[in-house]
Amino acid sequence: MSLPWILKQVHIYDDQIKLSLLVGTDFRVACILDIFKLDFSSNEDKSLETAAMEAGASPEDILATLNRYLREDFFPESSVQSITSNIVTIHHGFLWKTLPRIEKLFEHIALEDELEEAKRLFFKVAENIRNHSREEEQRFFPALIELESRESQKQAISIETEKLKKTMVEMENEHSSCAMAFERLRLLTSGYTWNRSDKADYRLLMQQLRILDFDLKLHIYKENNLLHSKLKQITQSIEVPVNDWHVSWQPRRRTIPVASVFV
Repeated sequence: MSLPWILKQVHIYDDQIKLSLLVGTDFRVACILDIFKLDFSSNEDKSLETAAMEAGASPEDILATLNRYLREDFFPESSVQSITSNIVTIHHGFLWKTLPRIEKLFEHIALEDELEEAKRLFFKVAENIRNHSREEEQRFFPALIELESRESQKQAISIETEKLKKTMVEMENEHSSCAMAFERLRLLTSGYTWNRSDKADYRLLMQQLRILDFDLKLHIYKENNLLHSKLKQITQSIEVPVNDWHVSWQPRRRTIPVASVFV
């Protein structure tokens, strides 16, 4: 079945498109195809549908993933409002759908010993990711948006920025712990290529873990290197310290460190 899809809001693609054309249009496509284990370097120049079927992947999932990442109207120099909106829409939205899907797969499958450990680890890290994301959406991101607005009015807010900088460090530490957990998951699942069973559920589980791993890397990059850089830039521009910032801010509720799952 042909599945029309808008890619980058310019071209219309379907699952019969050749991989060479996809990769040639935007080289980021290669990274996404690699997640699904599609061989895009073959000289056979297969269609997306054919390559997906050979890899045991869903053409619909591949097209949806391409659509999600390649249609982003987003640039590093964007405002805090634009960056946080991008993170919440693209990455947090993806997490809220994908985490329960993977949890259900883990629950449904009769697991071998290594995957039982992977299951326990995933459930712990998933809960931490949820807490972390809620903290960002409800408190940290709104405070950063307000901070940027106040800074543009040349109003000094140094005491509050110190609180935000401390929270930023805590967030980055949690990002590092999350990355450590996924390194362990990759090890337990042989790089998400578990091949001791040919059941479709196993293949789908590995595929979903690969996609989540990929998305988290982009997600964390945007927060650590783009959004948090904005906070650093704003604090450097503050000239006169005063206590007139009116955003309500209290010490954040701590989540269980992801690294604790290794203890």
